Amino acid sequence: MLTDLITIARWWLMLLFWGAVSFPLLARFSPLRPRGWNWLFAKIVTTLVVSYLVFLAASLHWLPFGLTSISLFLLGLFILNVLAWRRRPLRLTVKDWQLMAVTETVFLVSLFLWALVRGFQPDIQGLEKFMDFGFLNSILRSRWLPAADPWFAGQPINYYYFGHLQAAVLTLFSGLPARITYNLLIATIFALTFSGSFSLAGIWLTARRRLSKKAFWRAVITGGLIGAFLLSLGGNLHAAVFVIKDGARNYWYPNATRFIGYYPPNSQDRTIHEFPGYSFVVADLHAHLIDLLPVLLFLFFLSQFLIFSRRKFGWRSLTLGFVLGVMLMANAWDFPIYGGLFALATWLQFGRRHFWRWLKFGLVVFLTALTIASPFLFHFHSIAQGLALTPTHSLWWQLLVLWGFFWLLSLLYWFGYRRLIRRTSADRFVLAITFWATILVFLPEIAYVKDIYTVGYHRANTMFKLVYQSFVLYALAAGYISWRLLEKSSRWRRGILAILISLGFAAQMIYPVFAIDGYYGRINASRYRGLDGLAFMAKKMPADYQLRQWLVSHIKGQPVVLEAAGESYTLDDRISATTGLPTVEGWLVHEWLWRGGYQLPQQRQHEVELIYQGKDMPVAHYLILKYKVRYVVVGKREREKYPNLDEKRFQGWGKLVFKAGQTHLYLLDNL
Repeated sequence: MLTDLITIARWWLMLLFWGAVSFPLLARFSPLRPRGWNWLFAKIVTTLVVSYLVFLAASLHWLPFGLTSISLFLLGLFILNVLAWRRRPLRLTVKDWQLMAVTETVFLVSLFLWALVRGFQPDIQGLEKFMDFGFLNSILRSRWLPAADPWFAGQPINYYYFGHLQAAVLTLFSGLPARITYNLLIATIFALTFSGSFSLAGIWLTARRRLSKKAFWRAVITGGLIGAFLLSLGGNLHAAVFVIKDGARNYWYPNATRFIGYYPPNSQDRTIHEFPGYSFVVADLHAHLIDLLPVLLFLFFLSQFLIFSRRKFGWRSLTLGFVLGVMLMANAWDFPIYGGLFALATWLQFGRRHFWRWLKFGLVVFLTALTIASPFLFHFHSIAQGLALTPTHSLWWQLLVLWGFFWLLSLLYWFGYRRLIRRTSADRFVLAITFWATILVFLPEIAYVKDIYTVGYHRANTMFKLVYQSFVLYALAAGYISWRLLEKSSRWRRGILAILISLGFAAQMIYPVFAIDGYYGRINASRYRGLDGLAFMAKKMPADYQLRQWLVSHIKGQPVVLEAAGESYTLDDRISATTGLPTVEGWLVHEWLWRGGYQLPQQRQHEVELIYQGKDMPVAHYLILKYKVRYVVVGKREREKYPNLDEKRFQGWGKLVFKAGQTHLYLLDNL
């Protein structure tokens, strides 16, 4: 554990430096007072800006992706901030330094704690982890972008992978192996989400209000922690309801994300309604999780514009457009979601009185976003097949189980909004957030985006993507609303509200108790396993692990390595996923989704079989040349899937370059 503590500290120091790089410019042009609120978000700014510049340079073939380009752009950003500081030094107040210390402490503690939690179950296996790790490894091996799809040789990744690119940038700069940084990245996103939501609630609660020092910190700490815990760890009311109904021993935490359509068990409308707390526990480095960072930054910038800048948008429209464009590349669903929130929030603030100004501002933001994302969109083919009306609907009581506490808070706030003695811009902003979150909950009850999911699961993906962000918005608003309701209520009403809020908060915070125990088991020092996400592979599949290590050490670039075509959500395609070397066909259902049809992935799956055990040697030889296969893996999985495997053909076409037990690797150099 001591070694991991040192590794985490090293990682934190890197992030501390990255935040310091952007803080001068961010604080200089921010209307926020105190300026210390900018400190935490500077980490996200540096990550997004450097990652985008590296992405742009590699996409346009200006500079290859790698440590050199990362260092050059980071150095350029650093010099720009130094010059800005020297030209007009920032005069930071005591409160600025206090805020910087508090937010950094919140970040540091949450980073260390969640990294250590990951050390009790660090395995990069199960759910989507092989996919996410495969993307990360493929990007790390890339010289130019778009990155190669590790499971569809010869084609680029057709998925919103910019979040994985950010992960690769941090991994390369840290000098740590990806099998370690995978878990550090999960902890980093958790820590930035926790400290970022803490900061946003504090910003909104203290915006343009004259508060005593005591009142300031009371609002920041109380409202900030409520929002931070609900967003990062909280669940819905499912755990509380079913623990009471069925008992704690019978509760299984994933059921909170698969409730509508799964209960009662004979339902034919299967849906997904995940939330960040579940994502952090199961630790898939997936698009919707990584994009929490641009989401928080977008809300941070939008808050500044609507609450502090007095509607003087100017260059701020470009910053909003930049972050919105990054969202489009990192998790495409968030582009319309937060584009819609932007339109609604700005309309409520000034659009009704200044329509043309509102329209002009919106056009600048959206055109900037599309321009920023254009190098990505040029290679991306949407898998959406249009919209359709939803044939089935959720039961009202099930919606209450999922959203009851947030709806209670929102209704209390909506009805009490006009009674606020002095309504602020922050009040109008939070009003827009809760209203938009509610719209997102009900949209899947009306329509859904058609994709490969068939009857019984038709709106599953649509509900997942929309209500995930509903949870984010509700949770962020919860800390603000809770404090505002308590702050402006009479004594007896304050007592009732305090009880209701405390009970609702406790009911939603029951979830992480069951989720962490269910996924990680008992947390004690004797069960700690470390941060190496591939240690499980060395134990379960030692020969394959040795092959993986050999490939990482000896193979440069991205030659095609053939292995058995696999099924989604399994340990299939273990070599391509853990090395980033492309194979002919990987997880079938995933490629079906990304390629917009079943025909091509199925055809490739059949062709892989022909290469391994087809009786027509000229056909197998042709397919080897067609997909430019350089190496062939013959291991336990290949022998199981292809019982008539003909290993002699590979001996004739090349030579054995690696052997560990029954796992062989052939270099095809005689073709």
